[in-house]
Amino acid sequence: MDQQAAIKDMINSIGSGKASEVQDKFNNIMNARIGDSVNDYKQALSKSVFNNPEMVAMGLADGDEHITEMDPAEGPITIESGDEDENV
Repeated sequence: MDQQAAIKDMINSIGSGKASEVQDKFNNIMNARIGDSVNDYKQALSKSVFNNPEMVAMGLADGDEHITEMDPAEGPITIESGDEDENV
C-alpha cells in the first residue's frame, strides 16, 4: 500500500471511531517514513565516504563506492599533516 492510500485508510478509521486501528496505522506510516529517511541518509553518507578524496588518497576507498581491502600486516597508515605525522 502506498503512503497516500495508507493515510486515507487511517483517516477512514478515524471517521469510524476505531482508535486502536488509527494508532496502529499511524505507527506503520511513521515507521515507513523513518525507514525511508534512514535509507536515504545512508545512501548519501556512503556516497560522500566512498567518493571522499581523502579516503581515496589513503587507499581506503577507490572512488567508485567500494572500500578497498587493507593488509593488517602492513601496520597503521601514516598521514602527513603539516610538520607532524599522525598514526591512524
